[in-house]
Amino acid sequence: MSVQRVSGAAQEGCLPHALSLTSVLFLHVLPLQLRFVFKAYFPHAPASLATVLSQLPEGLPQGRWLQRLQLISQQLREAVENQPQGSRGGPLQTWFLLAHFGGWADVAAEQLLRSDMDPPAALLWFLAFYHGPQEGAQQRARTMVQAEAVLRRLRELSGSAHLSARDLQALGESSPGDPRSPACTQLIRQLLLTFLLWAPRGHTVVREATAFMAPTRDVTQEVIGFLDQTLYRWDQLGTGASGPGALARALLQELRAQV
Repeated sequence: MSVQRVSGAAQEGCLPHALSLTSVLFLHVLPLQLRFVFKAYFPHAPASLATVLSQLPEGLPQGRWLQRLQLISQQLREAVENQPQGSRGGPLQTWFLLAHFGGWADVAAEQLLRSDMDPPAALLWFLAFYHGPQEGAQQRARTMVQAEAVLRRLRELSGSAHLSARDLQALGESSPGDPRSPACTQLIRQLLLTFLLWAPRGHTVVREATAFMAPTRDVTQEVIGFLDQTLYRWDQLGTGASGPGALARALLQELRAQV
């Protein structure tokens, strides 16, 4: 698939989870010695970025994930914002490289939701770019602000004694006074799904909330892709049999039966 075709798909509304799931096969089918010949596939992407992305989360101690994500975000931002106007490849080729290692986006969402500190701007930018590589700097900054507001509300709800699926549905909906781009909608859906899997109170409303979030076949397929990739990564880390893993497997089976 050419960068031009990927660009067209992204303009219509990219599905990073579907692409990154395909990329899991890409990484494990290629012989080990070929995995690092990234210039053949991404000739205009910075070699340093390919190097940091190629070390997958399961290859690092969890205590170093945040540091690695901040480094990836910094290098991504430099690669995207320092490209001359009309340069070959453009942000889409950088995004295509990132999409091959989509597990880092899932880790970023988990880090944002499971940490008590203020959301690092680097991680918000990372996810905003991952879901909307075609967006300009101004729209991406708006996406970051909207995602941070949802994130802070999710942290409040995690300590609430009365969490309902309607609370999460409200967070997932765009309002006329504060419309969201398609990329922002996808990012927030990722945060909501991550919250449902990791927050103990989220487990009590996960099925009802997922039904609200996935009213169409296309969105259901997106959620299936997210769960599939998440379970694969957890299995690689040896955590797939835990409570969130069992919940994700059951939910994945139910959603697949619907499509």
